[in-house]
Amino acid sequence: MDNVRKQQGFILITVLLLIVLIAAVLLEFNYQSRQDLRSTDAFYRRVQARHAARAGIELTRALLSQYPEYRDQEGLYRLFNQETVLPVAASQCRILVSQEGGKININKLKTNDQLERQRIDQLLLLIDVLNQKLPSSRRLEYGLVPALIDWTDADDQITQLAFVSHANRGAESEYYRRQVPAYPCANQSLDRIDQLLLVRDITPRLLYHLTEGTPETAETGLADYLTVYGDGKININYAPLPVLRSLCLSITEGLARQIVQYRAIRPFASVGEIRQVPGMTEEIFTAIQEHITVTSAEPCYRVTVTAQAENASCKVTAILKQNHSARRLEMVYYQEI
Repeated sequence: MDNVRKQQGFILITVLLLIVLIAAVLLEFNYQSRQDLRSTDAFYRRVQARHAARAGIELTRALLSQYPEYRDQEGLYRLFNQETVLPVAASQCRILVSQEGGKININKLKTNDQLERQRIDQLLLLIDVLNQKLPSSRRLEYGLVPALIDWTDADDQITQLAFVSHANRGAESEYYRRQVPAYPCANQSLDRIDQLLLVRDITPRLLYHLTEGTPETAETGLADYLTVYGDGKININYAPLPVLRSLCLSITEGLARQIVQYRAIRPFASVGEIRQVPGMTEEIFTAIQEHITVTSAEPCYRVTVTAQAENASCKVTAILKQNHSARRLEMVYYQEI
């Protein structure tokens, strides 16, 4: 009798252990299944956000191609002045468009082995303008300018700007070969703005996140003020406020805002029309008239789209360049940031 009871007890314990083991396996399977479902859903949302961002680029390209004179279209006009939110499928896209002609072309700092003093001074002044709004930990150094000159010029001689009192030396291959990994100085014009990340002291933060975005202000970086396209003249119908201020030391923030407000009502039809802006003097106009324009021979647009699909997001930037012979906008650059 005792043996029977012992056997029954052993069987009961074994059954209980098996139940506990099966329950543990089921719980683990359930947990892993939920994890897999979450991962699958997160992957699906990321893919959804990426496709929505690309769709936002294509939508903007279609709009700009259909209405090249965008200022006649109220909806397109908003794209150039503030982020526009558009629904794309089940996602939300924030779209911002800028015209590259309103930025400083860093490929034009030196031509025919001669420094372009006016453009160099403009870039130095842009640094001053930006530093006024930046905390000390984020301020830019003048050394960026000679470094840019050395990266884009054809020689391997270090540039030193005698008219700059400090941080005035550039960098050539000797400096870049000491980096890890080592690489040579390009000594040629930039094809894309993200190539600036190879230049001494230029980081992703400086290029894309110089100022931190808030609900009221967009996040900006040097890429919002510099370009590698165009003839070097600044299109005053598109130039951001800091670029307008960099045209001349006498252009205050108040005058730059007056220019922005004027063109918002009616874009400048000619360079001379800027004299009608309140606060513009003949002295300032004389100083800037040779360096500004109101037209672009080959318009280039920088389109930034941030797509949100629930808790997943994707930010892409594309450069669209007008091809007059083909009568269409071609995508010459695309990057997911």
